[in-house]
Formats: sequence, C-alpha cells, structure tokens
Amino acid sequence: MMDEARCTVRKDRGCQREIEFLEVDCPTQPRPCLWRGKLTDMEHHVSEECPKRLRECDLKCGGKYLAEELEQHMARDCHRRPVPCQYCKQQLPMKDLQDHYMGCDRLLECAPTANKLEVKN
Repeated sequence: MMDEARCTVRKDRGCQREIEFLEVDCPTQPRPCLWRGKLTDMEHHVSEECPKRLRECDLKCGGKYLAEELEQHMARDCHRRPVPCQYCKQQLPMKDLQDHYMGCDRLLECAPTANKLEVKN
C-alpha cells in the first residue's frame, strides 16, 4: 500500500493548455445561442455577450428578459419606460402618467360652454 503522505500531485501544464483551448458551445439554457469558442472565453461570453442570457431591466421594473429582447422591452413594454406628458411634455415613467394627469397644470380641460378642449395657460 502506498503511503499517502509521500504522494504528490502536480498540475500537467500541457493538459491544462489543451483544456483551456477546447472549443465549446454556448451553455446558456434553455436556448443556447450559436456562439462557439474557447473554454477560456466562455465565462465572458455568458456574462457579457450572449444574447440568450437573462438580464434585469435597466429601468428597475423587476423583470428579467433575454438580452436580445431587453431593448424592445424597455422601449415599448416596460411600465417604467420614460414617456412625455402629452400636455406639459415632462418625461416621467409610464406607470406614473395617469397620476400625473390629475395635477398637470397644462392638462386639457373641457370648456363648459363650447364643449371643446382647450389648453390652460
């Protein structure tokens, strides 16, 4: 029986180099992208570049979206996307627009006698 105290294990640099340069496919699940590259580049790809990775919305709505769909979410769907008030032009989150109308100084209001809309000055 071999004495374990005298056994040493050494890293094989040749094998290490071979492993680092192995070609691998994107591991992102459930739908990987078409990326193929070196094992040493995989972590950067998954965390920074992969269009299939999940990212939190930059507008802090709490949602997570595929990186390739995030821009569309923030521009069209996010309830926190900035929109201008159609009356005073102030930029505010979409979710706050209705509340803003209640106090907007430039809000259109009905003229009681003419039955038309006017802008308050």
